[in-house]
This record gives sequence, C-alpha cells and structure tokens, in this order.
Amino acid sequence: GRSARLRPMRALPRNGTPWLAAGLLQGNLVSALLDAVLARRMAQLPKLPSIAHLRRDGRRRQGLAPLPLQAAGGRKSSMRRVAELAVLGDDLAYSWFVPSQQGTVALLTAPTLDLADSTVEPCLLEHIAVRLWFQLLPEAFANETLVAVKQRRLDRGVPLWALWNFLSESRPMSLVRSSRIFGVLRALAEAPFSRSLAAVSSTLSVDMCARRGFSPWACRAGNSSLLAAFYRHRDPGLPVDVAHRLLSSGDRLTRSSGHLALADRRRNLGEEYEEQLNLGFSELLAFFGERVGKGGDFLAAALPHDGPPTHLVFHLLDKLGLALEEFVGVADPGDPRFKAVTLRHVVKMSLIPDRDLVSDHIRRFQLLHCPEVFKQQLALLATASGNASRSTLRVVEVGGFLGDCLLWAAGWLGRDRLRALEVEPVGAATARLQRSLIHNDFDSSVQVLTEPLGDGSSTFLAAGSGAGGGATSNPNFFTREAADAAASRRRLRLRCLDEVLAQWPPTAAGEVVDLVRVKAAGSEAHIVAGLRGHLAQRRVRRLLAECNQDAEAKIVEMMRQFPWYVRSSDRLAKGNNPV
Repeated sequence: GRSARLRPMRALPRNGTPWLAAGLLQGNLVSALLDAVLARRMAQLPKLPSIAHLRRDGRRRQGLAPLPLQAAGGRKSSMRRVAELAVLGDDLAYSWFVPSQQGTVALLTAPTLDLADSTVEPCLLEHIAVRLWFQLLPEAFANETLVAVKQRRLDRGVPLWALWNFLSESRPMSLVRSSRIFGVLRALAEAPFSRSLAAVSSTLSVDMCARRGFSPWACRAGNSSLLAAFYRHRDPGLPVDVAHRLLSSGDRLTRSSGHLALADRRRNLGEEYEEQLNLGFSELLAFFGERVGKGGDFLAAALPHDGPPTHLVFHLLDKLGLALEEFVGVADPGDPRFKAVTLRHVVKMSLIPDRDLVSDHIRRFQLLHCPEVFKQQLALLATASGNASRSTLRVVEVGGFLGDCLLWAAGWLGRDRLRALEVEPVGAATARLQRSLIHNDFDSSVQVLTEPLGDGSSTFLAAGSGAGGGATSNPNFFTREAADAAASRRRLRLRCLDEVLAQWPPTAAGEVVDLVRVKAAGSEAHIVAGLRGHLAQRRVRRLLAECNQDAEAKIVEMMRQFPWYVRSSDRLAKGNNPV
C-alpha cells in the first residue's frame, strides 16, 4: 500500500520544454518543472569517469559526512558524489539480498538522503535506482527512513525518459559493469513473489526457497520453475539446452533471457561473452522501444504484478555485473604480539558468480569474511612455541565455503608454514576456492575436499539441489536428520571428520592438528561428534565451533568426557557463538 506507480514515459526531446507543457496540461506543475529542469541538466552533463572506477574511492570515504546540497559543483566535487552514491547503491543491493537485513537499512539517514538529492545531476542513473528502491520496495527500509524519504519527496516520480536514454545510448558491457540499476530491477522482479511467500509464513522468502531447492509447496506456487532453475544453476549458469529453449520463444524478454543465460555461462567458464550480451540487450531494448513508441510505462511492462518473474533478464544482467574476483587485504589480528615472519598483504579471491552472503560481503567491503576469533587463535598457536619462524601449523576447516580463513592463514603465515584442509559440501564454492589457491600459489599448502560431513553413524536427508553429492550449486547447503522410513531413498550416511583426517597425509601418521574450525549451518554438533577419536587421543590442540545456542549446548555437554580440554572465554561480539 505504500508503493507508488511510476509515471508513464513520454518520448520527448532532451531540452525539456515539451515536458513542461505536457505536465502543465496534466495539472502537475511541480512534477513538470522538475522534469524540465532534469532534462535541461542532462544536456549539459560533463563527461565523468566510470562509476566502477569511483566505487572504491567512495568506500574510502565511508563514514565521512557527504557533501551538502549547496556544495560547489565542479568536476572533482561531482566525482566524489558519484563515488558516494555508487557505495549507497551497493549498500541497498546488499541489504535486500541479505534476508536478515530487510527492513533494517538504517544507513539512509538525513545526510545520505542529501547525497541522493545532490547527485541528480552528476549521476542520474544511480539516482533513478535509489528512487526505485524507495518507491517500489518500501519494505527494504526502516520506517524512520520512509518518513524522511516522504519529506524529501523522493517517494514519487521517476524520470523514465532518462532511464530510456541511458539504456538505449550506452554500450551494454559498460552499462552492466558500471551501474547497480539491474540489482534494483532484479529485486523489483522478485518483490511480488517475496510478498506472497511472506503472506504464507514469516519464515518464507526467496532465499529460503533457494536454500531448500524450491521444494516447499509455497515456493512452487505459480510458475516458479524458471526462477528455481536460475538458483539451482548459479555456477556456471543455466544449462545450454535450457538457454536454447528460451531462445526459441516468441516473447522478446524470454529470448533476451536465453541470450543472457548463454553470456552468463560463457563468462563464468572464462569464455568470450560480449556478443551474446549484446544480442540479449538488443531484445530488451526492442521490447522497451515498442512501449516507448506507444507512450506506455515500459518498465512496469517488464515487471511482474504478482507471483514469480516470468523472465530472467534483470537477474542475469545483475549477475553479469558482479565481480568474479576481488583483491582483498590480509590484516594482522590486531594484537602487536602477533607478528608473523611472512605477510602477504593482498590475496586474489575468486567469488561465487551471483549474490550470496559471503561473496556480497567481500565485494562490498574488500575484506575476507573470516572472524577475528579464528585469526587470534591461529596467532596464539603460531607464537606460542617460541620458534615461530620454523613451525608449521596444521589447520582443518569444515564449512568454510570460499575458504576465507584459510586464505588469510596462508597469506599471514606464509605458504611454507601452513598445511591446511578445507572440507566443504558446496561444489560451486570449492571450485572457486581452488581457483583462489592457484591464483595465489597456495595450492601446495591447502587441500580441498568437496563433501558433507556428519558423525559417522546417523543418516541424513540432503536438502537442496544436487545435495546428494559435492556438485550442488546451492551456496546454503544443509542437512537434517532422517527420521521417517518414507525418506529412506534420500538417506545419506555421511563420513565423519575422524575418517577424513585418517586419510589426510599431514595427519595420517598420527600427527596432531593444531586448529579445527567448524561452521556448518546447524550441523556443528554432529561434526564435532565425528571428531571423538582425535579428541580422545588429544590429537587436536584447539577446537573452534561457531554455532547457534542449541548446537553450543550439545557440544559443551559432549566435551565434558574430555576433561583435558578447557573452554575458552573468547566470544564473538555478535552472531554465532564460538565454543
């Protein structure tokens, strides 16, 4: 009820005068004057560097007061405002695609809204994206933000003519790489489906459907098969036969989805993809152009009014604009006592080719998604012997996804001082981790195993697409214990960590593991139970389990049978509890 309709776009010259006349005839003086001013300003815009080049500069300014509305213009001032608004667009996209943060975007305070106002001229496309967020996705913001948005009149009116000009005059590759507009349009395409899921249950969301392989009945309501295929095949992308079926459709947006799906797949496989991107974009422009010529709302025609999206154009364009690799810093643990002999200041990290919690965090902050408690525990081990320059540490991580912590360990300690094992059930994540290890020449120090683990005795149901093996592309793989006989065909007997370590060369002869980290989406207690053999033989020096309170209680109770282990008092500031 809080969302507003977009004003229909009219094909008009860029000088603004016809806009003013048309608006006056409709009796909307304020809106007509605003449109006329925007049109005249557009004709006078200076050439500015790519937004992508400015985004990193904007992050360095994060936390500083944005420039006031009255700030003197000039090229340098405009560039700084463009950079700040690019960061704002990233923040909005990140918040919408992280379910726990929907409705809690507190960053849009008055100074940031000043920024949205002041960048109408130097960065109109990003300004349009922010307006679309405000007007069509109000549930993404806190109430206090919506009140401020309404006071600024950012809750009404979008200059669709400017959006059409950008889309029709820009080179597709440059536009996809430099703008976050497609992230906004992707969220708009999912919003009706997301609302219908929330009406069924407050725990349901598109993210939850993706995690469960679209198996709940509510996730299959309407025609969600296309959206389900998109989330099941994020890496390397939709199968070729599916893309060709989309290409054979008589609908322009469906054909565009087919071309873009091929472009996405080729990009993720390291192949040339610009030709398919151009073909897909041409189909999208043809669809928009048909409606522009009739004076209709071309954007609303491409967005669903209810249910799942019927095409994947905006999903794929957003995905094609996400970085596949990032250079991230390797920082010291923050204690002057912990100083390693070798320090690799920067590592190159390969990311999942779509939005997910870890990859989006790395893209947004250029920081490894590794908790400080892990860094501190490893640093204590590295400096405890008094002979740190020659000691080699054995580290095992279960559920590290993209292996942020092991990449940090290899960078901070140096590859010659680390022997590590990553056990992760998500094939898409381990494939990207292997690339990261090769990029940084860490592949001789870190071994990767694609496999879900359990306690060695229980059987589990694998939830999500392809969860029966390591090839699943769902970055939120999880298991649950199988209790009913009807599910026997889907039961899996998962190996335990004791079995894995018995076959890992650095520990196969009875060596001690210096640090074991377990973070496994609710399965931590089962995995720690599968380490009983090593714990009973005191072959683990430190165990770090990041888990919820239920799993924490089970782990603490189980560890009572091993009194030689003493629980540390270290705890994370927020989130999961480290045991």
